[in-house]
Amino acid sequence: MKRITSIFLSIFFSVLFTVLMPINVYGQTNSSSCIINKYTIYLDDGSYYVTIISEVPSKSTKTGSKTTTHYGSSNNALWKVTVNGTFTYDGSSAICTSASHSVTVYENNWYIHSQNSYKTSNKAIADVTMKKKYLGIVTSTKDVHLVLACDKNGNLS
Repeated sequence: MKRITSIFLSIFFSVLFTVLMPINVYGQTNSSSCIINKYTIYLDDGSYYVTIISEVPSKSTKTGSKTTTHYGSSNNALWKVTVNGTFTYDGSSAICTSASHSVTVYENNWYIHSQNSYKTSNKAIADVTMKKKYLGIVTSTKDVHLVLACDKNGNLS
């Protein structure tokens, strides 16, 4: 009798898990972002920046991010800065309701010297200064002023 109960419970929970798992996974809100713009800026020293603007589809507000990644002349990622913003818009104006940022360093010689993010009217802004040291001496400084703006129709730039 215990064996039949054990088998029954095992089958019951397997079926329950199989049925409820897709509901839990597929019932979640879609938070994946869509890339709406991507461009590259090449520098004289052979390095370059790749900037990507993405947004999360929503009906009531606009949430997005702007990421710039600095690549060395050997096509290796050195570091990246991302500014995130949430906006409200109504066809006549747009307002930034929140702003944040993140910095990721890929190459050990680079480090964050200063960083700040803030919002102003229809913009989310990140100001970051990256520095590179070699043998204890600063050999390069890159200032990043990354602005994510939203227009009155909800378009990010």
